[in-house]
Amino acid sequence: MTLLDALCTGQVYVSVLALISREPGAWRSLALLVLYNLALIAPLVAVFVLASKTTDAFQMAKWSSRNVIPAKVALGVVFALLGVLILITMLHLW
Repeated sequence: MTLLDALCTGQVYVSVLALISREPGAWRSLALLVLYNLALIAPLVAVFVLASKTTDAFQMAKWSSRNVIPAKVALGVVFALLGVLILITMLHLW
């Protein structure tokens, strides 16, 4: 793990590991860890596949500049939902 990775995902990863460590049973903890890692990697794979299907880098840049506002709104909604999910989970654990 690089320093940049640690700053970006390390905080979330440590929190997830702490939550998983509270789970009873090693198999359930392992399943949750695998699920978390798949969820972390899935967007990267999706972007890679989409980018590899595009033959023109300029076309991809043009698409990105046209859709920057919807993409940011969608990302904001996803982060808001994740925040609510974290709050619900934390309240449930306490």
